[in-house]
Amino acid sequence: MSGLTWKTSLVPRTTLRICCALIGLAAPSGCSWLVNTGAQQCTVDDDCIARGGVFAGSTCVDNLCVLPPPVDAAPEIPVPTGWECIGNPKPQGAVKPQVQLTVRVGDLIHPEVSVSDAVVLRACHKLDVTCAMPIGDAIHPDAAGHASFTITTGGTGFDGYIEVNPAVSPPVYVPTLIFISPPIVDDYVYQLTALLSISDLPALVQQTGSAAMNPALGALIYRAADCNRVPAAGIAGMLDLPDPTTKAFFVINGLPTTIINGTDASGLGGFINVPKGVRSVMGTRVVDNLYIGTVSALVRPSSFSYMTLAPDP
Repeated sequence: MSGLTWKTSLVPRTTLRICCALIGLAAPSGCSWLVNTGAQQCTVDDDCIARGGVFAGSTCVDNLCVLPPPVDAAPEIPVPTGWECIGNPKPQGAVKPQVQLTVRVGDLIHPEVSVSDAVVLRACHKLDVTCAMPIGDAIHPDAAGHASFTITTGGTGFDGYIEVNPAVSPPVYVPTLIFISPPIVDDYVYQLTALLSISDLPALVQQTGSAAMNPALGALIYRAADCNRVPAAGIAGMLDLPDPTTKAFFVINGLPTTIINGTDASGLGGFINVPKGVRSVMGTRVVDNLYIGTVSALVRPSSFSYMTLAPDP
C-alpha cells in the first residue's frame, strides 16, 4: 500500500500486527518492540548497532530494528529480618584465646529475691557430662546474680555448659544446667536464666498439664532466637525422644501453657518429664514450617536444662 509510513517511535509488535491486519499488510512474526523510521532500517544487526540512540540493543528482523520485549523481573521475596543466616551461614570470626563468659541467674517466680547465697556455679566442658573436671573454681553469683568465668577456647570457641548447684542444705533451687551454643569466640554475656525453687516446682509442673515431675526424669527449657540471638516469637520445638509422660509447653506472658503452638516474644518453650541423657530439640517457624535449627543438651534426673534454639549465625 503506497503512502504508508511509520513515525520514529517504539511500537509494540503486537500492536503493529493488529494495525497491519486492519490495513491488509503482513506484520513481522513474534511479539517485540519495533523502532521504525522507514520502509527498511537494516539488513544485518550491525546496521541497528550503527544507528545508536534508541536503537541500542536492537537486532535486525525483516529489515526492521527490533528491541527485545521488556522482561518483568520476578518479584524478590524479602527475607524476614533476623533470619538472613538460614542457608547462608556467616564464616566464623577470629577466636580469642581466652573469653570471659558472664552468666546471670535469678529467681523465676520472685525476681526481687537474690540467689547469690543459695547456689554455686561451675563451668564445664561439653563432653564432661558429670563436670568431673570443671573449668576453674566454683563461683557464687554476686548480689545481682552475675557470675563470670575466664575460659581458654583452644582456638575453637567454648560450647560447654554452666552447672548451677544448691549451695545450702536443704536446697532451695532445682539443680540447673545452662548450655552455651553456638560456641562463643569472644567475651559474652548470657541472658538471664530463671531458676525454679523447689517449693514452686509442683505448681509450675501442674500448669503444664503434668500431675507431677518424675524424679527419674528431667526438664528441658529452650529460648528460641533468630540469627542475631534476639528472642523469637512463633517458633515450635520438637523433642527427639520423649517419654510417654513428657509434656510440651510454651511460656506465654510469663506463664506456661499447652494450648498455644508457638513461642511468644520471650521465645520460651520446653518439656517436662524428659528422659535423661543427651536430648535434641528441632526448631521450626510455625507460620511456614521453616526449619531453623537443632540444638542438643544433657538432661539429668530431677534437673532443669536450658538451651538456646537458634540457627547458625
